[in-house]
Amino acid sequence: MSKVYINTSENYRFDRVENCIQKIFNDMGGLDSIVKPGMRVAIKPNLLMSKNPDDAATTHPSVIKAIITFVQKAGGIATIVESPGGPYNTSMLKMVYANTGMEEVANETGSELNYDLRVEKVLNLDAKIAKSVKILKPLKDADLIINVAKLKTHGMMVYTGAVKNMFGSIAGLEKADFHLRFNEYDQFAESLIDIYLATKPMINIIDGIIAMEGDGPGSGIPKYLGAIIASKDAFACDYAAVNIIGVDYNDVPVLRKAEERGLLNKDEIEFCGVDIEEIR
Repeated sequence: MSKVYINTSENYRFDRVENCIQKIFNDMGGLDSIVKPGMRVAIKPNLLMSKNPDDAATTHPSVIKAIITFVQKAGGIATIVESPGGPYNTSMLKMVYANTGMEEVANETGSELNYDLRVEKVLNLDAKIAKSVKILKPLKDADLIINVAKLKTHGMMVYTGAVKNMFGSIAGLEKADFHLRFNEYDQFAESLIDIYLATKPMINIIDGIIAMEGDGPGSGIPKYLGAIIASKDAFACDYAAVNIIGVDYNDVPVLRKAEERGLLNKDEIEFCGVDIEEIR
């Protein structure tokens, strides 16, 4: 049985976001039951591009700041790790971190911004088509990954959330190679599942306070939902998210393929916290 935890926040005011996420972590049994003192915790936001957080293309810095605060209270050492689209180099990372609010979060919390550009090949025995993937070394070396996605529509994959967010563990322009190699929708969905299985984040959190609809993942319209969704199971997390926004999960290639592979069982999901009907 997979558990999905849902809570709400009216806006991105830090105290409200912090209370929302604290309730979720408490319902999970407390973050200190997962994060132990000295653990290297990689915080993996969606920083698709160098955009202002108000554009809803990236994970909001208030959500990242709240998560880092709780990681640090548990004794963890937090580092923000992401590979945006385009060249994966120091100047690109600096620009993206600054414009998405991550630089400010790091300054306020004393957490680290990753500038380690190394990648490491990971063999994935559970993969269907991407049997080995080169992922960011800081993600490979982390003791624990917290995957913090943004709820958005997606022109190719219909919806992007927890599972697809781990596509950002592939360095920069290598992502283009995946699009070329797996250019059919179902193929690409299978590769996204394989990448997620190779990275294995411990906690998945979706920022759906302000989501994106329309021409996602980068040029859509901000849409208020007021929700934060979390689970140790990214497939269950995404299933909850598409239910909230009224999308049939069978229309989402990643979720349809996950169900075929036995990675999603919608009848074995327990929803905790705020009822989905209160958010729709």
